[in-house]
Amino acid sequence: MKPVKDSTEVIEFMALFQKLRDWIDDDPIGLEQLAADDEALKRLCKSLGFTATLLSMNEKPQLLLQCWICVGLSEKYRDT
Repeated sequence: MKPVKDSTEVIEFMALFQKLRDWIDDDPIGLEQLAADDEALKRLCKSLGFTATLLSMNEKPQLLLQCWICVGLSEKYRDT
């Protein structure tokens, strides 16, 4: 079986998240104030949020499809 490759969105998110963790030394306390005072950190946080939104949007159609498949299967086999 071939290993599954991560999407470009996942790779981008992980890279940005690691950059943020390195920047704040894995300590999120005070991140909001730090970002308010530092434009580069604010841009990084916005990019991370945007990428997370794209990931979330890409997952929803797949989850909806899985739900519809489950509903369809349960209806098909309901009376058997």
